Amino acid sequence: MKTPVWKGKLTRLQAIEILDKATDQDDPFWEGVVEDYYDEDSDTMPSIMDVFAALGVTKDEYTEASGVDNIDWPDPRSGAVS
Repeated sequence: MKTPVWKGKLTRLQAIEILDKATDQDDPFWEGVVEDYYDEDSDTMPSIMDVFAALGVTKDEYTEASGVDNIDWPDPRSGAVS
C-alpha cells in the first residue's frame, strides 16, 4: 500500500482504503449498520465487498487499495460472488 497523502484531494484507491478500514467487518458496529438488510432465508447480510461492488468498485481496485486478494467478490448484476 502507498503512504497516505492528503493535500486536499483523495484518489479513488485512497477512498476505497479508508472505507475498507472504517467498515472492518470484524467490528460489531458493521452488523449494526447493515442489519436492516438481513435476509432470514439465506441468513446473510451485505459485506463491505457487496457495498463496494454496488458502487462500481472492481475487485482489482479493492485488492490494490486494501492489500487483500483472497476474497469472494460479488457480481453486482447477479448478486453472486465471483
